[in-house]
Amino acid sequence: MAGSPDCIVIGGGMIGCSIAAALARRGAAVTVLERGRIGEGAPKAAAGMVWPTMSSATRDGWFDLCLAASNTYGDAVQRLADESGMDTEYRRTGALRVADGPAEREEHRAKGEWMRAARVEVSWLEIEDARRLEPGLAPDLAGALWLPAAAQVRGDLMAAALARAAALRGADVREHVAVLAIERHGDTVTGVRLANGTLSAAHVVLAAGAWSGPLSSGLPCPLLVRPMKGQSVLAEAPGGWPRHVVYGTAASLVPRAGGRVYIGATIEDAGFDTRATLGGIAGLIRGADRLMPGAGSLAFSDARVGLRPASPALVPIVGPVPECRGLIAATAHYRNGVLLGPLTGEAVAEIILRDETAEGRAALDLLERAGALTTGTRAP
Repeated sequence: MAGSPDCIVIGGGMIGCSIAAALARRGAAVTVLERGRIGEGAPKAAAGMVWPTMSSATRDGWFDLCLAASNTYGDAVQRLADESGMDTEYRRTGALRVADGPAEREEHRAKGEWMRAARVEVSWLEIEDARRLEPGLAPDLAGALWLPAAAQVRGDLMAAALARAAALRGADVREHVAVLAIERHGDTVTGVRLANGTLSAAHVVLAAGAWSGPLSSGLPCPLLVRPMKGQSVLAEAPGGWPRHVVYGTAASLVPRAGGRVYIGATIEDAGFDTRATLGGIAGLIRGADRLMPGAGSLAFSDARVGLRPASPALVPIVGPVPECRGLIAATAHYRNGVLLGPLTGEAVAEIILRDETAEGRAALDLLERAGALTTGTRAP
């Protein structure tokens, strides 16, 4: 791409590539800078579950944000398939949120009631009925919430498809390019510093996931983002086992294409350590075996580690960064980066371009109600 871009996106994960695709779709000149490979790390290690959040105790802005993201995900994936020509392995498999013991049983049943009032397709199943759907469930579990519309997607394939869609519209997508610093002149961001010089742009989007905190450390208002390590494993599971997503407190099992099952994921405050550990994997296998006896006998295929970016409130940080004109944050999506990627892309495109699209306005409104927008919703 000749000349300086309108926007530099730091980070080629799910969030950065979603933003690049949304900007390129609107005709902006975009450069994406990824320190490793597109979609590696957190997107590749993610379960990729597309369904309303289970973290809310009652209906709130965070739940509504995740619900809207899940309800519109199928349309976003179809548009992306048309733009990129890539298959992201999006499919609706349904999900069972399993209760283990009386306390979880009551908690999940109550959650199902208010979720149903929010027009989520959900029902409570006693364990006998849940086992008719998923015969491999342990018979002494306390029941499960059944979400038939729950879907899944491969996070690494989504990021790759988004990057391709952006590139087909002229975006400059660069891998193995580390941003050393964000360049400023006074209170205005002018671009980024690379190993071989500087790259200028009118707008810079900090979407570097767990690395957003260190990159912002020299700014007047550093972003409070820390890495939360997540380990997961892939196992060989011929014969379609399990049939649906099985989600419990200690582990989740997600059926993948090609006769494999994803088992995840740990939550560890371990800094930037990306090593798979025996203890972490063993804990996942114990948790999976509790939900579906026999999981521990599956053939091991691969171990993956991702660093989830987390804010103190565990909600995303999206919007203009104070005292840094032209810098927009889009980070701290924690365990929901794959789910919230397309919606975040629309919101950031609206912040930068101010083109008043229905998608952009709706995304900004949802992020604001969830407490995820920074002060001011428009880039200077």
